[in-house]
Amino acid sequence: IEIPRQDREFPHINDAIKGLKKPKGDSVVLIGGVGIDGELMLCNVLESPDCHGLGAGATKSGKTQGLYAQIAALISMYSPNEVKLAIYDGKNSLILPESLKPWLYCDIALAGQGGDYIQALEEERTNRLKAR
Repeated sequence: IEIPRQDREFPHINDAIKGLKKPKGDSVVLIGGVGIDGELMLCNVLESPDCHGLGAGATKSGKTQGLYAQIAALISMYSPNEVKLAIYDGKNSLILPESLKPWLYCDIALAGQGGDYIQALEEERTNRLKAR
């Protein structure tokens, strides 16, 4: 949640990511934001079998940069054997480096391919829940 104010500050995400450590135990964490105290907030996505997120904001408000920060944080803490990213890019606007490929569940789904991609992800999620 962004609280409008005159003295806007921007988090120095590179410094925050450099300081991240992989949590102990069975957890996968995402950057949840910066608290009022200025400290980085982390969210454990394994606390719920169905973890959802929503990113909303005006054009040029930093949504894509926020996504890049999430990806950078994940690959700095977890190996490709531990975390796979499933990315659906309906606008075909994400520019990801080749070095990210080992972390991708499959090639980025582009606009027009979304239905099949989302169905494949849903089948994988269902199979993993059944295996628990």
